[in-house]
Amino acid sequence: MNMTAQAHDSITPVGASRRRRADAGALQLSQRDIDGLLLCGEHSGAPFDLLAAALRVEPERLSAITARWRRAGLAATARLGPGPKWCWLTRDGMTVTGLGFTTGPPALGRLAHLRAILAARL
Repeated sequence: MNMTAQAHDSITPVGASRRRRADAGALQLSQRDIDGLLLCGEHSGAPFDLLAAALRVEPERLSAITARWRRAGLAATARLGPGPKWCWLTRDGMTVTGLGFTTGPPALGRLAHLRAILAARL
């Protein structure tokens, strides 16, 4: 075997010795995530425009944030009527936040009221 082949055989591929983190793949909740989940839970849901304002993020960024929550099973989103999408907590989301409210999309007849309450709070 020549020197070049010997040197090549002793090189360890990058990442081969790295171990997978114990929490790899688990959702890491930031304070912003916690604030958003609590806000959605406390108000029976939140329209995207007001949720983005509360979290101080651009609407495009909010879509990625809520997608992470959906993948983790903590929230659901949908367009419930005219206007922006809404986000609300699932049963797992309510459990994680410690809020004991019922889950599911806000009732259509309450959307305007919920929006007004949240807008006044913000």
